[in-house]
Amino acid sequence: MKNAVIIAAAGSGKRFGHKTPKQFLKLSGKPMLTWSVETFASIKSFKQIIVVVPEYMIESLRKRKNNLLNKVEFAPGGKERFDSIKNGLELIKDDVDFVAVHDAARPLISKRDILAVLKEAEKTKASIAVEKTKDTIKLVSAKEQILKTLDRKVLRNAQTPQIFETKLLKKAYSKRITGETTDDSQLAERLKIKVSAVETKFPNFKVTAKQDFVLAEKLLKRRKMYIGFGYDVHRFKKGRSLVLGGVKIQSPKGLDGHSDADVLLHALMDALLGAAGLNDIGHFFPNADVAYKNISSLLLLEYVYKELKKKKYKINNIDVTVVAESPKIYPFIDDMKTNISKALKFPKQRIGIKATTNEKMGFIGRGEGVAAMAAASIFGK
Repeated sequence: MKNAVIIAAAGSGKRFGHKTPKQFLKLSGKPMLTWSVETFASIKSFKQIIVVVPEYMIESLRKRKNNLLNKVEFAPGGKERFDSIKNGLELIKDDVDFVAVHDAARPLISKRDILAVLKEAEKTKASIAVEKTKDTIKLVSAKEQILKTLDRKVLRNAQTPQIFETKLLKKAYSKRITGETTDDSQLAERLKIKVSAVETKFPNFKVTAKQDFVLAEKLLKRRKMYIGFGYDVHRFKKGRSLVLGGVKIQSPKGLDGHSDADVLLHALMDALLGAAGLNDIGHFFPNADVAYKNISSLLLLEYVYKELKKKKYKINNIDVTVVAESPKIYPFIDDMKTNISKALKFPKQRIGIKATTNEKMGFIGRGEGVAAMAAASIFGK
């Protein structure tokens, strides 16, 4: 199958109360419109992506050079939604099997939900995304008097995408109708075309008011969050300095290792690298390389920070637990947090460091070494 999508982004956004139309405002790091474009672009069967925007913006958008916009065709918006979608339809290629129509103001649409609606459309020729109505719905008169309570079991809130066989959608838009058209299935219904409803599994609300924008921002940040876990252990060795969290601690024995053997920072680095899907510290700092002999792990942590920054990741939070019978590290925790904060350019208040013993059990309980575990979450692209 070869499919296309028309993304409606020509609205003025007056209800939103901002000079710039809301679909072009930055939402979690990129224009709201971009989220929908990226999601449809990630589905191989969507060979054509048409974005309907205000006509005055087309030239400037075409001049912006990036990989995403290179995949997009722009159509001018019309006076009403009907006119905008019709303009988009005129760009649809002859060999397209199904056309999806989606609102740019629904940036949370998931790939899974798009594919579910598409699968149903391939069976029935017309299908739309919906959600169950949670509220009790009242039918009211022109004077705002309640006439009837509707059965919410059979009520659904219409969403997008709405996907149709190409010839059906073109037929639906071939004739101008009177009255307001708020979605595409209305046109299909008037042609007596049966339209299937597919309930979405993920949030897919329309960003209409500022509180919707705030909620969408939070949900998109959560969607881009990645979590990593790190573990490291080093045995004690006489004649070595004990360094934990970049702090030199008075002790008769230090930890054995190629670098300064800072078990706390090693676990933390692996957690950060793991969250970003990168190789572990052994790959970046091999113990056969003399360049890292006795090196401060704080310098290695700074390198890890640069790797994350290069990949456009931002740290969200850090939590580390050190397991040792001795020494007691509580008095040094604040200094450790300061060191980590400086190396990662990250607020101290979002760094957790805890210490515990192994209750005299195992190699740690016998005082043979120290272990550390770390969890880290980061935001990605």
